[in-house]
Amino acid sequence: MDEAQPKQKSTWADRYISISILLISLCFIAIFILGYYEDFNFLLSFGTDESWCTKGTESIGDHCFGDYSLFRIIFDQSKMPTPWSGNPGYERLESNYPAASLLPINLFVWIGKIFDSFTLGRNLYLALLAASILAPTIWVSRHQWRQRGAIAFLILGIASAPFLITLDRGNSTGLLVAPLLLAAIAYMKNQQQKMFIFIVICILLKPQMVVLVLLFLVYRAFYYMALTILVSGTLSLFGFVFYNGSLVENISNWIKIVNDFSRGESPLFPPASGPWPYNLSIGKSTITVLNLLGHGFNGPDGVAQLITDNSTVISITVLVFLSIALLIKGKASNPYYSLVAIITATIIIPGVTNTYYTVLILVPAAFVLKNPNLGSAAKNSDWLGILDSGNCAEPLRIKIYNWVTLLAFALILTPLIIPIPNSLFTNTTPSPEYVGLLQVLYGPILLFLFLFSVYNIIKSPNLDKSKSTRWALFAKKSSSAFSRSLRSGKSNAAKSR
Repeated sequence: MDEAQPKQKSTWADRYISISILLISLCFIAIFILGYYEDFNFLLSFGTDESWCTKGTESIGDHCFGDYSLFRIIFDQSKMPTPWSGNPGYERLESNYPAASLLPINLFVWIGKIFDSFTLGRNLYLALLAASILAPTIWVSRHQWRQRGAIAFLILGIASAPFLITLDRGNSTGLLVAPLLLAAIAYMKNQQQKMFIFIVICILLKPQMVVLVLLFLVYRAFYYMALTILVSGTLSLFGFVFYNGSLVENISNWIKIVNDFSRGESPLFPPASGPWPYNLSIGKSTITVLNLLGHGFNGPDGVAQLITDNSTVISITVLVFLSIALLIKGKASNPYYSLVAIITATIIIPGVTNTYYTVLILVPAAFVLKNPNLGSAAKNSDWLGILDSGNCAEPLRIKIYNWVTLLAFALILTPLIIPIPNSLFTNTTPSPEYVGLLQVLYGPILLFLFLFSVYNIIKSPNLDKSKSTRWALFAKKSSSAFSRSLRSGKSNAAKSR
């Protein structure tokens, strides 16, 4: 008689897979029941019928694909000399993208012009977007396609909200995923030269990704941190040379558009008080929490209005706080906490962040399913991710963080569509239309995930006491000296009595 096999302990990766599949199943059941029987209108992404692109050539059906269609018009020199100086009637075509960010899009517009087929350019552009967004899925499934391919493609790929939203919008944010994944893998392996290359690419695609240079603080790599800022800044500014108009004029026009966009004053984006499209920035997420608690816009002197007016100050304060935490702890804490905090910060720090920026969460979520430090040659039928340390006696704080991370990733990546009425939001006229649950969840969840990750960075015990940072040692010695002085003072006072 065969001996009974010991029961295998489930891993954090297994738990994440179970939670994700459960949520995806509930999501599609809700879509069928509420959409087919109750006639609800689900706004997972943006509107369907958009009239600003050429139907049938740049669109699929009635739907336009944001960046490709938009910049096809922008680069029509008969209408607009540069993407940062809109002529009357074309203000909505002004771009808050810097010159370097436009290059990938312009490449496919150029291909479409050469072959006299914008459909070809559109299809190639969407194919590149999809390939970049699926990069974490491909990496997780590598060498274990039979065991992991289907599940990875489901929960990180075709059934994930970021994939559907970003591809639906055709936004170039999806191009960030592949270089961000490579930068994150290099970071986990302390390969600073590779980090430098891929972070520069990310910054050229989206300037707010400069927040990623904080990853170098973990390793005290100040040289690479400064070099990344210098190289990416120089290349970004150099890109403006290739457009009509003077360099100074192009840069100043772009800065003005970015400021308008961040304040919600650009025609590209509605005011910050509007519920749709949802804004994932730290300011709007805080306002959402206040609205849910019943404290919203109470006139021009309300707390929410104060947050809106000082969103830039709040973002800078958060970045400074995060930088100090990384400087103090450095390698003494779990590097994954820092990775999650910094990637989340790139989403919530800008004044306006659309829902398609949640596509960046695919990278840390992929690490839950596969540990980059195990190497690509490691073949194991078990799902072992970055959270699976193999230590059965995990501290309660670590278990709580792991559960928070799993639930946050699963809720953000699942295309949740349970409707909530617009009347939930204050300072807006109640409407019969409904907004998705994702609008209420995404911002607050990202905000909480960021704060909890920073908390764990600070509270983490030293993983390697022999490599404690000078800052941590200085703080420890100062604390010990202060304690000794207090004890000495109490002893002298007792003797004097």
